[in-house]
Amino acid sequence: MNKINKKDIAIFIIIILTLVVSLTVSFNDSVWQDEAYTMNILRKDFVGIVRTTAEDVHPPLYYFIAKIFTMCFGYSVPTVKLASIVPVILIMLFVWIKTKKLFKEKYATITIVFCLLIGFIPAAFVQNVELRMYTWAMFFVSCSGIFAYELYLNPKNKKILVMFVLTGILAAYTHYYAALTEGFIYLFLIINLIAKYKALKESLIIINLTIAFYLPWLPIFVNQFIVVKDYWWLNVFNWNSIVNIIRYPFNSMFTNTFLIITIVILIGMVVYLFKNKKDKEIWFALLCILSFALMVATGCTVSLLLRPVFTSRYTYTAIGLLFLGMSITVTKIDNGRLLKNLLIGVIILNFPFSYNLNYIREYKTGTEEFKRFAKNIREDITITTESNDIYHTLPYYLPNNELKWKYINGNTRGYVFSDETIEEMRELIPNATVEKLFSGDINGTMRFNVYYME
Repeated sequence: MNKINKKDIAIFIIIILTLVVSLTVSFNDSVWQDEAYTMNILRKDFVGIVRTTAEDVHPPLYYFIAKIFTMCFGYSVPTVKLASIVPVILIMLFVWIKTKKLFKEKYATITIVFCLLIGFIPAAFVQNVELRMYTWAMFFVSCSGIFAYELYLNPKNKKILVMFVLTGILAAYTHYYAALTEGFIYLFLIINLIAKYKALKESLIIINLTIAFYLPWLPIFVNQFIVVKDYWWLNVFNWNSIVNIIRYPFNSMFTNTFLIITIVILIGMVVYLFKNKKDKEIWFALLCILSFALMVATGCTVSLLLRPVFTSRYTYTAIGLLFLGMSITVTKIDNGRLLKNLLIGVIILNFPFSYNLNYIREYKTGTEEFKRFAKNIREDITITTESNDIYHTLPYYLPNNELKWKYINGNTRGYVFSDETIEEMRELIPNATVEKLFSGDINGTMRFNVYYME
């Protein structure tokens, strides 16, 4: 009993550390383009959020959740960062509770490895505090995967069936790649329900409930798909893109080490499966990883054959399934001792490097210097820029200024945000007086100069 309590204490400490580490990089006012979009949309009411997202390429649930956070704790970047941290903590607690029930004595190892992966892999330092929907999508998808396993073990349990459908629908309303992952989870579950239990009735209930709940958004999704087919910000997708996607969760000075350990775990899973074909737990682990892998493979295939629609950060919507599958597998291979210790060791070694990089990314960005300059820009001033990033970011920092997005020409007057030098600006606008007012950065990703033309 004492041994179990010590493991529970270790799990609790990891969860608290994840929360503390995430909070320490949350108290800033620095956003990049997509995060600025989030902050701008949160100025609207719920009806306005629905209307705006219907014209965008994402479903609305994340913005509803973030809006509720701002209503409770105030409209600010730290508040919305907190909204991204909460689902990370929730999925840790959920896995802890559920593995105790489903995996008995193995729960502690599974939970410790899972929490360390979700909380401290290199990508987590960025994604867990980003003002976007990826951690909420990960939470709903991971919960759905676990409920699917519970439903497979007990297909007559109506409560679990409802929770499975509910989390699946919430995932689909959070991000479309989460919805795609749900498609594979549904497929695997229904095949197994029918093959083992001939549970056609339960399968039809699951399908019909899901269609009924998602039907109101379906016409909007179709319209968004048509728009994306013709226009999307991502223009290039090649084999290098796929390599970057594979490296993305572990991208650090230990990337290759993380990938080698992951490959060994996957190979070990296959070997174990051949020897233990009736082990339900390893089959669940495999289907978790397959759901993640098939979502990524589908996104990459469409991007290669049709048009680019998939980027590295979209993998985070289902990363919980990958890590849950890996966590279960390490308990099966050599009782998880060697691989577990190697994986934990690399995570600990990587911590100071990835944390330091993200600390710099969050706090040493040039954003505060720009904000001090921006206080002197009158609200009646029109701003012109030809930078897509600046055009979509400035409305957060200068919400009352009119912003024009066009190529700078001889008729341009007023404030201009550009990466051109003053000599280049004078050549572009020879009949104007050009004064350089500021040179700086926002979020460490947008270097620009500010000119005044008259």
